[in-house]
Amino acid sequence: MPRPVVVASAVVMALLMSGIALPRAVAAQSTAKGVTVAVDVRCNPNNAVSLSVAPWTAQLAQGDSIIWVLDPNANVPEITITSKQPGWPFTTSPPYKGNAARPPKGSGMRPNQAGRRYAYGITAVCTRADGTTNTVVIDPDMIIQ
Repeated sequence: MPRPVVVASAVVMALLMSGIALPRAVAAQSTAKGVTVAVDVRCNPNNAVSLSVAPWTAQLAQGDSIIWVLDPNANVPEITITSKQPGWPFTTSPPYKGNAARPPKGSGMRPNQAGRRYAYGITAVCTRADGTTNTVVIDPDMIIQ
């Protein structure tokens, strides 16, 4: 089955090299990429939390997808991605849930997203040694260029 994808890509490349104009949707698909956001959340003693999100502001182009990769050494079982505003750049709206083995992702970008900024949240739950829990809410952004 992978062969038709390779053939289709070869056809697109041949058309691009020939100077024939492609429809915008085809041109966008040929340059679309996946943007990775690395997430690490550590629930530390004394009710402390350390975290990392890189990049803090994800830069996407029209047609790109995004994946939030939870560090396998993070000590939270999962993360949840939520929108912090009306509207969302992808056809499937959050919440997206995932873990280190199955990261949450957004794909299928809606048309005409260039120039828009989206605030979103990453939520994780810390379970403490005494059984209590703390919800950790992280507030980064994504920009469609």
